[in-house]
Amino acid sequence: MNPEFLWRYLTDFRFRGAQRYRLPPNSDQVEKVDSQHYLTTATIVKNEARFLLEFVVFHQLVGVDHMLIYDDSSEDNIATALSPFIQSGFVELIPWPRFQQGRNGQFLAYQHALAYNRNRSFWLAMIDCDEFLFSPSDVSLKEQLQKREKYPALGVYSRTFGTSGLDEIPDGGLIIECLTERPPKEFKKNCTQRTIVQPTHALAVRSANTVLLTSTHVLGYDEAGAEILATGEAGHPANELRINHYFTRAWGDFDRKIARQYFGKKKWQQKMGAKNSEAEELDAEVVTDTDIQKFLPELRKAFCALQA
Repeated sequence: MNPEFLWRYLTDFRFRGAQRYRLPPNSDQVEKVDSQHYLTTATIVKNEARFLLEFVVFHQLVGVDHMLIYDDSSEDNIATALSPFIQSGFVELIPWPRFQQGRNGQFLAYQHALAYNRNRSFWLAMIDCDEFLFSPSDVSLKEQLQKREKYPALGVYSRTFGTSGLDEIPDGGLIIECLTERPPKEFKKNCTQRTIVQPTHALAVRSANTVLLTSTHVLGYDEAGAEILATGEAGHPANELRINHYFTRAWGDFDRKIARQYFGKKKWQQKMGAKNSEAEELDAEVVTDTDIQKFLPELRKAFCALQA
């Protein structure tokens, strides 16, 4: 039997039928462990030095304790861009070349992050560097997570932003300042979730969005405690925990992104066309969303301190 087929069969079986019991939402069954960090993020990047500093500073402001950055053979000197944070220990830069042909490097990085943080961090958030995790209703992520420690994994839902009509982000411009337009919340890509998981209760990475849990067959729980049964489900709130997903950034950034075939080389022309269509849809009907800009003054202050 093909090993890849066997792996998918076994994990799919485990997910669908091997453990059909659920964690009662009103119980306190999740065992707490002593850990070095409360909230860690894991992100894989390639040639993102221009935007990484804002990504890192922002997440430090909202209460992340530690960030793992997996470097997929970047050529733009990420280490220099993040030097102050690497030296302080806030960022851990991990070389992550594509050392296994035919396997998804992102999934492998997330699997490593799960194992690495099993007794090092209470929560692990797996996010991309164009995704900004925050609480629209609070300043600190930690206070929101502390309310939900009985859940082994949380699904945090997106608000997906387009280009806001920009060809390029201006020099000195910040993503959260320049990109303010997105489709209404009913837009299909706003049903996308990312997972914040307690690593001690995770069995394996299931996808870029979800993990297999040891205590339940559901994918996790939304911010209100409702079960998440499948990816792409509609109707889950993003009022207290949210991802702002800057899917395109500006048009120039998006063109450079798809030119490097970041989504794989097989059927690249068809995938490129689909990605372009998605980008155009994001700009077709928009509302203004500046919820995240409550962090802008502190973000600017932090940037000025770094440049002093």
